[in-house]
Order: sequence, then structure tokens, then C-alpha cells
Amino acid sequence: MAAEANGMNLIKSDIANQTFANIYLMGGSEKYLLYQFRANLVTALIDYDDTMNFVVYKGEEAKADSIIEFASTMPFFAERRVVLVENSGFFKNGCEEMEEFLPEIPETTCLIFVEDTIDKRCKIYKTISKLGKVAMLETPDEKTWLAWLNGLFAQAGIK
Repeated sequence: MAAEANGMNLIKSDIANQTFANIYLMGGSEKYLLYQFRANLVTALIDYDDTMNFVVYKGEEAKADSIIEFASTMPFFAERRVVLVENSGFFKNGCEEMEEFLPEIPETTCLIFVEDTIDKRCKIYKTISKLGKVAMLETPDEKTWLAWLNGLFAQAGIK
């Protein structure tokens, strides 16, 4: 799999090609883009209202055993299960349980981590770099901003 890449291009490409990894780690300094592309990825993977196959864990409620239990279960009348984990602290403090689970993740599960703080020296970061995709969404340069704004205007029918 790919290691760290330009987050916008990576997520856009995966959505356009409908080729998804089982594990994503999203982070970066540009919070607006981070949450926009997180939403785009989740929407491409599953319906937000599918409570049988989609779950969100945030902050302290992100317990490794609960995440692993949900992620290990087969999808119910759907192609996949999607687990969104936000600001878990796993990429700051590490999480041995999660590190051991990641190589065993079922093919029918997509695990998405969205983190404010990522220590690239952590074992869990290195594991995801090998097995999944790391999408960093940083503040774009002027050329990228203009292309993005032009795309928004075009979608709205504004010239």
C-alpha cells in the first residue's frame, strides 16, 4: 500500500476509482479540508444512516476493544462495515491492542482514523503506513486554492 501522500489527491483518486483501502489515517493542519474529505470518503463508502454497518468513535469513547469488536463483525446486508475513529489518542500514546489488530482487519471493513495529533514514531502509524493509506491535508498553496475554488464555482454554475 501507499505510505503518506497528498491527502486531497489520494482521497479524490480513491473515490473516483472506487478503490478503497481497509485502513486510512487522515491528519494535517488544514482542519476544514480534513473534515470535508473525511465526509467525502465516508459518503463514498457507506450511507451515514446505516447504523448497522457504520459507527463513529470520538475521543475518550474510542476504546480499542469496542472498535475491534465492531470492525471484526461481518457487514449486515451491505458490502462493508465502516468505522470512523476521531481523535482517539492512539497516535500520540500508542495502542498495542489496535496495533495487533490492524494486520488482521477483515476485507469487509474500512477503518478510518482522523487525528489532530500524529506522532510518526508510533508503531501504529508505521503499521498503517505499510498496510493502509496516510492522507495528510495541509494548507494548500495558491495554485491549489485557485483550482479548488474554480471547481466549486463551476459546480455552482458561476463563472
